[in-house]
Amino acid sequence: MNDNLISLKGISKYYLAGKQKIQILKNISLKINKEDFAVIMGHSGSGKSTLINILGFLDQKYDGTYKFHGKNYQQKNDNVVSELRNQNIGFIFQNFKLIKNLTVKENIEIPTTYSIKNDDKDQEQELNILLTKLGINDKKNNYPDELSGGQQQRVAIARALINKPSMIIADEPTGALDSQNTKDVIELFKNLNNNDKVTIIMVTHDNTLATVGNRLFKVNDGVLYED
Repeated sequence: MNDNLISLKGISKYYLAGKQKIQILKNISLKINKEDFAVIMGHSGSGKSTLINILGFLDQKYDGTYKFHGKNYQQKNDNVVSELRNQNIGFIFQNFKLIKNLTVKENIEIPTTYSIKNDDKDQEQELNILLTKLGINDKKNNYPDELSGGQQQRVAIARALINKPSMIIADEPTGALDSQNTKDVIELFKNLNNNDKVTIIMVTHDNTLATVGNRLFKVNDGVLYED
């Protein structure tokens, strides 16, 4: 059985600044296996955000090869890539990115709108299970501005999980949280990884989180290495 989920080989990324060509990522190679909890660290401007945009299929313009589940999707059309992303990847962000005029329930259900796995009865059951697991079942009909920061991040986590993705990409998920909520969110990630077998890629600049996963990568001036 091949446990390889992600394989990057020779990934380079350039931007144009006027007539100047600037290299952001420099010949990156990376393998992440199913059920890994990978932490990616780097200072602002190091290239880590560019890297996760590629990993999450948000950026398809790069040199090199990216294989997901052994397949290369770089030449596929937008519909194929969008469906791949919707069914396989859940995104969690530092600023939660919840829609203020939608309830908790409605925010979480957004990814299911585009899901081929959508079944109203199953979806309602999955939603209740998720909300109970995350400790916010009593907040289902609340709006985001009625919740604390920690509760909003739990809603964002539920939204990322509703389609049962094989991988979560978390971009600075604790950046807007206090120490207790940070600890709670990291425990949730560990449980998802250990019990639900979800692969997690977490980007952070917080050195105290360097050891929470089983893999640690560092990006420095566009170069990636495993620590």
